[in-house]
Amino acid sequence: MNPFALVSEEIERIKGLLKDNSLRISALSLHTDFVENELEFKRVLRGMQITEKFGQKIFIISPGYVRDLNKQAQLKKLKEKLKILLDEAEKLDVFLALEAEPGMTIESTEETLNLIEFFESDNLKVNLDIGHSWCIGEPIKSSIMALKDYIVHIHLEDIKDRMHKHIIPGEGDLNIEETLKTLKEISYSGFVTVDLFDLEFPEIAAERSIKYIKALINRLS
Repeated sequence: MNPFALVSEEIERIKGLLKDNSLRISALSLHTDFVENELEFKRVLRGMQITEKFGQKIFIISPGYVRDLNKQAQLKKLKEKLKILLDEAEKLDVFLALEAEPGMTIESTEETLNLIEFFESDNLKVNLDIGHSWCIGEPIKSSIMALKDYIVHIHLEDIKDRMHKHIIPGEGDLNIEETLKTLKEISYSGFVTVDLFDLEFPEIAAERSIKYIKALINRLS
């Protein structure tokens, strides 16, 4: 999204569309490399500031790619930016949900937990992308159990051959049934959002995803 384009009139228009179609927003999200780019950092700040205008408390961000610096130097810069964001999140009463991702400064469950422990902030939470954990070789159940106290939102997709390419649930190697069982086990009550992009036929992908997941849920009920 472009937070600066979301003026009051546009926000109300979107909320009207949601209401007319019986839809809810699961979270707001802005995947941009805000660590090195000041304009992108301002976009993230603005995104946090308008989160509550959509009746939401969850704002999802990615930790940025490791570029010219080594990972430790990049992590130090990330912490500096996150400190500013978390100060603002506390004022706004917004959860800043970090999404670990392959190739980024924060990739693993362990790195995510280390960052959370470093800040000790009630506003730093986790958007757990199940496919990302699978791509880096982590057991899904272990990731969910380790992060269960911090997960406020879930991204779900399927993955083939542990390659970081999001595909329709049920068409890859990921054990989605075990994922849903584990979420039930920890009494997770938030959104599980199918996270697909760059699709030629998004409507068909949505229909197939819904059909597959509904069948799983019915079997697990």
